[in-house]
Amino acid sequence: DYNFHLINSASGFYGFKNKNNKYPIDTMYHHLCNWKNYYVDSEIFYEHIKKIIPSTILLKKKISPFHVSEKHKYDHHKMINVSIFDVIPHNLYSRAFMLPEDRYRVSEICIKFLSDIIKCLDSNDIIIYLKSKHHLNSNSYPQDYINFVKNINKDNIVKLNPRYSPKLLAENMHFSISSPFTTAAFYNTKCNYNFFYDPINVIHKDDRAKQNLNLICGFDELEKHIVYLIKKIRN
Repeated sequence: DYNFHLINSASGFYGFKNKNNKYPIDTMYHHLCNWKNYYVDSEIFYEHIKKIIPSTILLKKKISPFHVSEKHKYDHHKMINVSIFDVIPHNLYSRAFMLPEDRYRVSEICIKFLSDIIKCLDSNDIIIYLKSKHHLNSNSYPQDYINFVKNINKDNIVKLNPRYSPKLLAENMHFSISSPFTTAAFYNTKCNYNFFYDPINVIHKDDRAKQNLNLICGFDELEKHIVYLIKKIRN
């Protein structure tokens, strides 16, 4: 006999709250309601999912599903390390198959997410580590987004292999900025000032998917928040 164990390292909620303050019907997890060895690594998500899968088991530590063997130097003298955890947009037809309720992750929004953050972190003593979720070598991804990322050539920006462990990266960062609501945001950083950024200010501030992190909305709020965090770290 074999025992199969399913670990949901994402531990993320399904869909955003809509303009009527309601969430989409959860269609991702109900087919697992009889699964006996189902694990999650987020206490907040655990409280939600155990109502659907009563046998859900909570892991004590957050795990990292990916790891590639790469060496990176993080101990730059008096430099502040910030990671950006991006979510690559899919073409609309492929998004419809994967997450019908989510029309947020389109090229225009994802490009603004990156450009706003890069502009706010444009400083001589800040190093940005950009980690996308996938390799940009598929027809599933919009060409304008691919071109934008490939043309990012700043001295203070390090582009990482998408398969590099987000957990290992986070451990060497002062804080991280993530696209709503990618799981990498929940890995501990040195200062644990991690937050989500919504560049078009359409996601509800109290959306359950942010769990215990802040959601920063719009460029003006982002700029003020980053100034506040950098000052706090330097002092």
